[in-house]
Amino acid sequence: MNGWDIVQVIVVLVGLLGGVMGPVLRLNSSMTKLNTTLNNVDERLKKQEEHSQKAHERIWEKNDEQDKMLANHEGRITRLEDRK
Repeated sequence: MNGWDIVQVIVVLVGLLGGVMGPVLRLNSSMTKLNTTLNNVDERLKKQEEHSQKAHERIWEKNDEQDKMLANHEGRITRLEDRK
């Protein structure tokens, strides 16, 4: 092997390394962005679940309050019907 053969091998190896490293770096960048986006979605989902939990509690409290009012109303109607 002479000097030019060694230079050609080195150039081919550098070209191969550059051809592989470019897509690998872009892939790494894309994976980092995806990971950040997924973390943000996870945080928003947790906040939504907490909000839903609180909303459901308020709905059930209102439902219980209306059940008590309805029971009282039915009792009053029954008493009025019994008077006749």
